[in-house]
Amino acid sequence: MDFNYGRLRGLTVLIVEDDWLLRQEIFEELTKADCFILEASTGEYAVTLLEGDRRIDFLITDIELAGPMTGWEVAERGRAHRPDIPIVYTSGNTNTAGHQVSGSRLLNKPCAMINLLKHCAEIGQSSRPLN
Repeated sequence: MDFNYGRLRGLTVLIVEDDWLLRQEIFEELTKADCFILEASTGEYAVTLLEGDRRIDFLITDIELAGPMTGWEVAERGRAHRPDIPIVYTSGNTNTAGHQVSGSRLLNKPCAMINLLKHCAEIGQSSRPLN
């Protein structure tokens, strides 16, 4: 995979995915970019993290999660506490209808990991402060 990981370097990313293998694959790719990773397998735990004081620069969330909360709801609750957080949704259901928050992206699963990384870099870069 030919990708400039530097555009993601140093971001703290919250991955919300109930499929452990997929969450691990995303984790492994983002650690190559020296990202700090937080993981949640349920929407409820993700919201606890998003409403807390930990630094979170970026949210990647599956839409259909185990439990009562969807990725749509995670993103909405996350934006309520972190209005500028970039969000990439993923879904294996191509008929997904929902309420995508502004400035976010939706990727259908399965997707090539490079496509996920490119989307993360594009919307993550636009939200980073200039040094």
